[in-house]
Amino acid sequence: REFGATVWNADRGQLLCRLDVGGFVVSFAEIFPDENRVVIGSDMDSRAIVWSVATCAPLLLLPCSDWLKGVAVLAGDRLATLDSDGVATIWSAASGELLHTLARP
Repeated sequence: REFGATVWNADRGQLLCRLDVGGFVVSFAEIFPDENRVVIGSDMDSRAIVWSVATCAPLLLLPCSDWLKGVAVLAGDRLATLDSDGVATIWSAASGELLHTLARP
């Protein structure tokens, strides 16, 4: 069984990148508006990874507090992760800096 993720330009039917993620099972993926980066995550892991589409190499590893349940690209070059413990974290997509942590009351 092969693990990985394939990034396509759906408009052109063009393969952009194959991400070698090792044993990481990809459950969530979202491409950035500039189409130069993609963030992926797994509900079997506690991290999200931002990848370069041009080089097919990881740029940022974002550790989460529990099993990951979702990722989202936000305006202002930010992204969000949602963990199974109800914690939403806002990150700088440029640096990986943790900007805000929002927990369930």
